[in-house]
Amino acid sequence: MSLNWHRLRANVACLVDWLRIAAKQGWLGSVRSARREGERRFKGAGERAAAKLAKYRWRIGLAQPYGPKAAALALGEELPPSRRPRGAPPGTP
Repeated sequence: MSLNWHRLRANVACLVDWLRIAAKQGWLGSVRSARREGERRFKGAGERAAAKLAKYRWRIGLAQPYGPKAAALALGEELPPSRRPRGAPPGTP
């Protein structure tokens, strides 16, 4: 066998050890309680975090395309967000 297979087996063994530790410590939670509740416990928190990330990406200018190709196609600005002056998102009065 090659060295890559040995590394793969070692990594899988390490993953299994971590899963055993997490299960013993109770970090994985109970599958039964998750099925009883119907929905996942932290679904609302995940949705709020995704909305917050989208708002942040819009604020710093990563929600729109940029670069020479985007400017040529009139889809966005040529300057990357890191080189633009701070202020309102593009397209807002």
